[in-house]
Amino acid sequence: MLFITIAALLWGSIGPATQLLYELGQTTVLSITFIRLAIAVPVLAYFCWKQSGYCIGLMVPRDARLMIVIGFFIALNQLTYLAAIAFIGSTAATLIAICAAPVFVTLIAVVFLRERLTGIVMLALVGALSGTALLIGFPVSQRGTNNAFLGIGFALLSAIGYAGIIISGRFFASRYHPLQVTTIGFSVGALL
Repeated sequence: MLFITIAALLWGSIGPATQLLYELGQTTVLSITFIRLAIAVPVLAYFCWKQSGYCIGLMVPRDARLMIVIGFFIALNQLTYLAAIAFIGSTAATLIAICAAPVFVTLIAVVFLRERLTGIVMLALVGALSGTALLIGFPVSQRGTNNAFLGIGFALLSAIGYAGIIISGRFFASRYHPLQVTTIGFSVGALL
């Protein structure tokens, strides 16, 4: 329970911390993303090693290629989320990315994995999108309307990245420890 609490605090603080970094000085989305991923990798590797005794080894080559894809999605998710914060602030960026991710997971599963789209799922998608719109309204950017659209676009790309992580991760759920997949994904994401 302690690790879940720590993870929630770290995850929940990235939006406001990033917004503060933007306000305090000259920094870029790319540098914040790299530093965040680079700091996370040794921490994840340590806990992965403590949990299973190894972290990188014991992997089928085909799976290694898919873990590189997960790394790409992690980089996409982090980079575009932090970019969205620069344009529309942490609250709107977070809500859009979180609320849209399940919609994209469903759409990707239907289109690429041939899962069935039922009436109930359609209703849930409409509810998710409507609820997001009601929560967010139209985020006003301090830089103008066009930048608000750019921020929304970045937040939606972040949601697509997260959906890619979820869908790709499904292939590993029964074969690898989640810390192993996360460590390798963050490592690849930092290198990208």
